[in-house]
Amino acid sequence: MGMESTLNSTDQLRSDLSNHLFQAILAFDTSTQEPAGFTLYTHSYSPNGGRFMQMTCLYARKAYQGLGLANILVKELAQIAKKEGLCKIEWDVREWNVQAKKFYDKV
Repeated sequence: MGMESTLNSTDQLRSDLSNHLFQAILAFDTSTQEPAGFTLYTHSYSPNGGRFMQMTCLYARKAYQGLGLANILVKELAQIAKKEGLCKIEWDVREWNVQAKKFYDKV
């Protein structure tokens, strides 16, 4: 519980990304070039199924929520997993995040 409440710094995120501790898919608004959203993921291994992908974060800025951006990001993630021959994609949703739970129920 203590580790979950710790906030990561921007510098630490940059360092972790540079050190390949996670990967990211970034989405930009094509008309403004503003960031619209992103997904972060890592690779893992299960003795039952082999290599798989863990989606650790999926985020769309407020202005882009409800426009299908999250679906686009998840589809892109699925294409990467398929190309890499991974057996599955896993993710967790916080119990209190009702909006996210509704989205993932549709995936």
